[in-house]
Amino acid sequence: MKYAIRNAETIAVFILLCMSALPARPCGVYFPNTVILDSDQELLAAPEAFFARELERLNLIQTIQRAVLSTNGFAQACEAETADLRQALERAGVPEAQSREICQRYHQERSKIETALSFERPGETRGQQRAAFSVESSITEERLRPTNSMRLPANLVPQMVPGLPLEFADYLRGSIAWHQNKIEDARAAWKVLLNRPPAERHFKSTWAAYMLGRSWEVDKPSRAIVFFQTVRELAQAGFADSLGLASASLGYEARLHWRAGRYGQAVDLYLQQYAAGERTALNSLLFCASKALELGEPALKPLAKHPRGQRLVTAYVICGGYRKPTIDVDGSAKESILKFLGKYSYTAPRAQTWHTWALPVKLWLEAVEKAGVKDVDSAEQLALAAYQAGEMEMTARWIGLARKDSITAQWLQAKLFMRAGKLDQAAALLLRIAPLFPLDKTNSNRLETGLSMEAYYVSEGISAARHARAELGALQLARREYVQALDTLRQVGYETDTYYIAECVLTLDELKSYVDNHPSASAELRDLLARRLARDNRFEEAKAYFGKDQVLHVEKFIELLRAGHDETQLHEQRAGALWDCALLLRDHGGKFFEPYVPEYPYTRAIKNGYEFIANATYRFTLTNLTFAKPSAEEEQRVRANVPQARNKFHPLFLAADLAWEAAQFMPNNSDQTARTLWQAGTWIKYLDPQAADRFYKALVRRCRKTPLGKEADNRRWFPQLDANGNIIPKPAKTNALEQARSS
Repeated sequence: MKYAIRNAETIAVFILLCMSALPARPCGVYFPNTVILDSDQELLAAPEAFFARELERLNLIQTIQRAVLSTNGFAQACEAETADLRQALERAGVPEAQSREICQRYHQERSKIETALSFERPGETRGQQRAAFSVESSITEERLRPTNSMRLPANLVPQMVPGLPLEFADYLRGSIAWHQNKIEDARAAWKVLLNRPPAERHFKSTWAAYMLGRSWEVDKPSRAIVFFQTVRELAQAGFADSLGLASASLGYEARLHWRAGRYGQAVDLYLQQYAAGERTALNSLLFCASKALELGEPALKPLAKHPRGQRLVTAYVICGGYRKPTIDVDGSAKESILKFLGKYSYTAPRAQTWHTWALPVKLWLEAVEKAGVKDVDSAEQLALAAYQAGEMEMTARWIGLARKDSITAQWLQAKLFMRAGKLDQAAALLLRIAPLFPLDKTNSNRLETGLSMEAYYVSEGISAARHARAELGALQLARREYVQALDTLRQVGYETDTYYIAECVLTLDELKSYVDNHPSASAELRDLLARRLARDNRFEEAKAYFGKDQVLHVEKFIELLRAGHDETQLHEQRAGALWDCALLLRDHGGKFFEPYVPEYPYTRAIKNGYEFIANATYRFTLTNLTFAKPSAEEEQRVRANVPQARNKFHPLFLAADLAWEAAQFMPNNSDQTARTLWQAGTWIKYLDPQAADRFYKALVRRCRKTPLGKEADNRRWFPQLDANGNIIPKPAKTNALEQARSS
């Protein structure tokens, strides 16, 4: 017995539907989301909903039916039927031992159908066999196949079981006939069952009506619909429905209505089935909405006039359906002519260009407007759909019809203000509504609760609540409200944008004041502040913001630096302190001195010749900013805060500088002096050969009598050392002519 809808056509397209109903996600390395280090499109982007969540929120229909979820197919049906039989025998007063024997025998006979599934037949896949033999499977296509694999092998035909209650015997007789492709005999047996007095058919009435509906799906759909409705009437009247066939009948009846072009009725039934808890109904609803958009006006026009159909298709559209590609909207007459012309080689290329194409989402919006939809509950959804479709005038019209307290409608209005260059109005509106966005999913009856923006690293995107606040932060930055922008972006976790403002835009004292007044500031932001203080030689202040490990390094660095600059100390002591300071900076300086670099760094050059390695900053190179451009003041701040020279705060360059200073206190032609100059030069020779050149020249001039100095002079560059610190001699040059002769 088929107990839950398994609509083949909906399952076949399910993956494609899901792909079209959800935002596309880029793949690759971990890229953070940003609203200020990207084009305007990031601010103007349309939010999207999630289809299943949107259906739950809309709660379009209620039903008394309850689905029975599938677990293990036919075996589950056999178990349910055997349990019903046991209860029927108990009601009839059959002794327990006899009842147990009848149930066991019945279960064995019914299980023969499952056994037949394991048999392989030539020319058929296992999937085809299971489709044919699935619990009292559909006869629609299988019955018409010449080989008719629905027929059971002779040794696996179930036999009648003595002692069965009459309704079970009637049903089993019909089932045996069904699997022998004796459709009329099967119908006759099940009709006999339904004609029995109600008291004699409590357990199998819904089963018989359900299978009669399945048997008429192809031959006479209208009769099938009557029987599917009968299933639900019987269940409601109190007849047993252990497999949830009342819920399953909703899906089968809906499919018949859809095929007949009664789209609104089909949607209502699928919604009832979904409300009953049938999981596959979601696939069916996805199919209906997607297919309606593909069919164009013939399907969209009636659905636009159908309240639930309109809400369903609109929900699909705002969940990604607006991306569906163009469809051919030519009438049947024109299509016939173009098809005729397409047969001839000399007209076929031109005929192909004469088709008329349109975006389904625009056809849908036009259909809804023509249908005169005015309800405020749909207006915010339709405003979003219009915005997603790029229809800004239509968006404004739907916003005007939406509820005044609709956060989504006001958010879209702020985006329209941005598009019009009205930044002050957009910022004021976002400032008012941003706190109203729910940051959790508790308020599920509001559209904005389920909205999200496409994200590079979050499967369901960034919530509308976070993104709307981030948009406000971007506008605050454009309006030179720097501290407010930092605070807004920090609170919603837009780390890249937060670090950009903290590192590049705020003055050091502004940043310090902000961190001091916000104890909840992240450890990363405190670390960023500490690095900026260290670069400004405010080491004592910096220690209050570094982590424990960094504080130890900073304190040691300060101690060594002071010792190296202490003129009361001997040269040897000063040189040692400065060299140790250089080594500490080489090994740990990246964690307490250079600009803060998060886990996802990539470098972009900023105009005017300077670079900024931290936070993926290339805001000033963007050419596609139209309204949220950085101000002249912001650029001045960045110039003042960002190191102009590439090596200014690079720990290796700084360490090399300290090593150079240490070498000034060391004697010439000393192995220690040579090793110091050689080591410092090799730190930076690949990063900046020109900067390393002074170390090479000093090595040759001051330490020519040392092995390192001699080899440097011989190589005209820094010598190479092996793992033990021994010089690797420069290979001797080979005369080309001698080499040729020897070969």
